[in-house]
Amino acid sequence: MTAPAPELVVFSPLPPSRSGIAAFTAELLPVLGRSLRIVVVVASGRDVVEQPGAEVISEVEYHRHSALRGVPHLYQLGNSLDHAHVYRAALRVPGIVVLHDPVLHHLVEALTLGRGDAAGYESVLAANYGPAGRRLARLRRLGLFSPSQRFLMPLHRQVLDRAKGVIVHSRFAASRLEAPAGLPVRVVPHHLSPRVFDFDGLSREAARRRLGLPEGVPILLSLGHVTPAKQVDVVLRALSLLRRQGLDF
Repeated sequence: MTAPAPELVVFSPLPPSRSGIAAFTAELLPVLGRSLRIVVVVASGRDVVEQPGAEVISEVEYHRHSALRGVPHLYQLGNSLDHAHVYRAALRVPGIVVLHDPVLHHLVEALTLGRGDAAGYESVLAANYGPAGRRLARLRRLGLFSPSQRFLMPLHRQVLDRAKGVIVHSRFAASRLEAPAGLPVRVVPHHLSPRVFDFDGLSREAARRRLGLPEGVPILLSLGHVTPAKQVDVVLRALSLLRRQGLDF
């Protein structure tokens, strides 16, 4: 690490990680870097890339510098394995959590059940929901589980119990929080990406040509990761049926 000492430690993925939160953080760093000396912690040395407005280090490098634990921490936390190192750190060092997804159940599953660690999954559910959570984890081992439980048990309580404050991007997300009494909660709308100005004045026809898309054909877009909850398979089957019925797209 370089001197002088940082004033803010940010845990987040960064581009080229295929995460919208990575792009979000990269766009904020040049602005935050005008007034603060920032260190961004990414998952591994392979993810260390130069970023305007901040020094970027790996999680391993972070642990070599114990003084960093005394610097204010900001966690950009989402619901995918891109944020595994963010989740781990948020459980260890209190800081401000930007909770981009109110549900973290899928991340916890990937870190535990996805690696054959049923006991770890049970431990997290117990930490979030006590004996009831432990019982539900054990019932899942027996095959008693509904996908809706992922949303009924968002599994962010353990993180928020350790947080100094939480930021979400909508009133809906704020209403879903299982936050301890007294935890500061702020709704900060998502910023407008500076990249939108690159397309200012671009017509629909020109945009289609730039993307190599034919004119006059309907376009369906599913943003983010393809997950079962988005039911993309159902949409594809419906489109196949419509095509057999003569709809041209």
